[in-house]
Amino acid sequence: MVRRFKVDFSVLVVFFFFFFMFNPEPCDPDTADPIIKQKLTGKKIQNELQWEVSIESGCFCAQTDVELACHGFTTVEPLDPNIITRDSEDVCSLVHPVRPGDKYIFYYARSRSYNFTTISFGVACS
Repeated sequence: MVRRFKVDFSVLVVFFFFFFMFNPEPCDPDTADPIIKQKLTGKKIQNELQWEVSIESGCFCAQTDVELACHGFTTVEPLDPNIITRDSEDVCSLVHPVRPGDKYIFYYARSRSYNFTTISFGVACS
């Protein structure tokens, strides 16, 4: 007697979601920069536009010691020192590692958005 198993498509989707979400493979620092998104909040601070910056992990591992280029960056709104610090004229650093599923948000105010780019980061897989 031959038994046939019918697999529900939704079961496969859930399986692959968890497989890829919790895949222990390390990420490649050359291709998996933290994901940086920006948007206007609709508010003004000292007559300057307020921008929201969100940063998420770009891989399945924690991204540590994240440094962002901030040469020429100015803001009339102080940066949240619990999220990001200005280390020098050219470098800003995230205070905490960016783990998968985490999202760090900070705000700044100036007339135009600033293009934050990743300088460097480490990878910590456990």
